[in-house]
Amino acid sequence: MKNCRAKFGVITRAFTVTELLIALLASYAVLICTGGYLKTFQKFTYESYRTAEDRLGIAQLRLYLAGKDIPLEQNGRELRFHTEDHDRYLRLVNGKVCVQDGMMIFLYGIDSLEFSFENDRFWMRYSRNKDMYETWIGFAALHE
Repeated sequence: MKNCRAKFGVITRAFTVTELLIALLASYAVLICTGGYLKTFQKFTYESYRTAEDRLGIAQLRLYLAGKDIPLEQNGRELRFHTEDHDRYLRLVNGKVCVQDGMMIFLYGIDSLEFSFENDRFWMRYSRNKDMYETWIGFAALHE
């Protein structure tokens, strides 16, 4: 400890205020650059995260509708199906695709929703942020 001699309780070889301010400014600049890079990477991962959420929600919707009786007469805005006790409706409510009576939410952030029946399947078309998506969600009930 030859170089660090104390005179009256003050170490003579210590950081000065200007050196401390320069170190703080340099670390602040590094943090700003790192934040910019992280925001760029966040934009790339957000879409894949939303896509994964949609796939999971659609798979859950298909499982939910698998044992239900869906009649062929449907309008484009909602899908009516029978459960054990009464009819329920799959429709768009406040940007969410949900089942009513009750509140099971499968997708959110949806701008428009419509249902159709083609090739023995029920199809769901929805839009989000001006992008259109289409997927099948169930099969027709066969009545004899």
